[in-house]
Amino acid sequence: MKHEKKPGQEISRYYLDPQRDLFSCLVSFLLFFGIVTIAISIDERHLSTLLLFFMVTLGGVILVKSRSGLDARVSSQLAFFWCVKLLITFLLVVFAWSPELTQENSYGWGSDQQRFYKYSAELLAQNWDPSGIVQNYQGVIWFYAAVFAVFGRNPFSPALINSFLTLGALLFLIQHCIRVTPLSQSHHRYLPLVILVPEIIWYDVMPGREALVAAFIIISSLKMGALFSPHDRPRSRTVDALILLISVVMILAVRTVMIIPLIITGCIFLYLVSSYRSSMFLRAGVALFLASALVFGYYAQTFLGGYGTNYFEILRALQSVDENIAAEAEWSANSIGLLLAPSGLWEAVAFLPLRMIVYIIAPLPNFPIDLYRLASGSWYSWQHLLVIPTSLLMLSAVPLVFVGTMHAWRQRAVNGGLFLIPLVFWINFAAIAGGNYIIQERYRAMVTGLFFVCAWIGLAFSKKKHLVSGYLIWGAVLATGMIGYFSLKF
Repeated sequence: MKHEKKPGQEISRYYLDPQRDLFSCLVSFLLFFGIVTIAISIDERHLSTLLLFFMVTLGGVILVKSRSGLDARVSSQLAFFWCVKLLITFLLVVFAWSPELTQENSYGWGSDQQRFYKYSAELLAQNWDPSGIVQNYQGVIWFYAAVFAVFGRNPFSPALINSFLTLGALLFLIQHCIRVTPLSQSHHRYLPLVILVPEIIWYDVMPGREALVAAFIIISSLKMGALFSPHDRPRSRTVDALILLISVVMILAVRTVMIIPLIITGCIFLYLVSSYRSSMFLRAGVALFLASALVFGYYAQTFLGGYGTNYFEILRALQSVDENIAAEAEWSANSIGLLLAPSGLWEAVAFLPLRMIVYIIAPLPNFPIDLYRLASGSWYSWQHLLVIPTSLLMLSAVPLVFVGTMHAWRQRAVNGGLFLIPLVFWINFAAIAGGNYIIQERYRAMVTGLFFVCAWIGLAFSKKKHLVSGYLIWGAVLATGMIGYFSLKF
């Protein structure tokens, strides 16, 4: 007997949807909390910051609902996570970041994020005259000075802008994954979780290079791959080229040397993926543009009032710790970072896999957290608190990343778009681990999102026997590393 819906059943189901009611409550609370927090926390430009808050919050929800490519249920899940992320971000700004924004209040004044905030405000106060403000990568200061000029000089403006850029990059990545993976929508339900990775939330809170570079690495790499694709229409190629241009300019301004991994990624991708070798004219055009960007990057920082970028000096410094700024650092006894710092080209290559493992593990096994400093608003203690669970998640997901990479490698001839994701991750991660001898977790944040998307690929396409083998091998590697670590330290 066919079941007939009673009159009003659809209406009551619509109005009594618990998930939608919970989301409505979350958005309402977030808007109320944001308005009150901004009103009582800053002294000037309230309306500008409130306008930014509303644009980022509601604009993010609209983008997720209309542009993510996910089905209604998963897009609602992502919209919910987006609001949770913004709520956590506001709490961190108030309790973990704002208390140490002045030199007098800070336990350890001088971190990059503190200096970027201070110098950006000074650049704006000096009417865009960079005199007395000189950094390795001056573009980050100009970027946040522009944010302060438009939306107000306060700690909320950079956090909101960073969060929105991260969401935009994640949406680009999700849309790309949907296009290149022949999976049902049920497999996509894990992708929105990336936006709640603690490390990603934390580095969005503060002015810094990591959040910006992470977003523009994803966007520029995917748009470069789209330009190489033989399936794109001419109109979409124009849009892709424009987005690639903006992303490359931002990378050059914020962290110039990261243009090198982008160029290497493009070369390897074209060499290994024959299906993405579009017209010779288009490939030559993209190659000429990236080569020009490399040359322009040499002068970009000087133009912005900072130090010039000398690629040859940078490459020479990467081959030996004695030529690197790391030589001036204070190292602990039997420091793993110093032991893995090379003294020549061959050691730089040989130590690279070990350094990549250390970057995943760091700051472990340093578990203790100073609760007193945490309660007093120490940004370093809060950073430690949020980075540790990310390291644990990454440790547990490494076999998935390898399985996903191997699957994408086997499919590269027929699915170059899928292969592009792990390729971008590994090239950039190798550049980070090989280019920074001082192990700092914030450098890792530039590829944390890509890491977990690679893990998602492994989870979606893995076979049980491959996962078992992967976890056994990874467990043996970790056990060997722990024995070596404790024998050196104790």
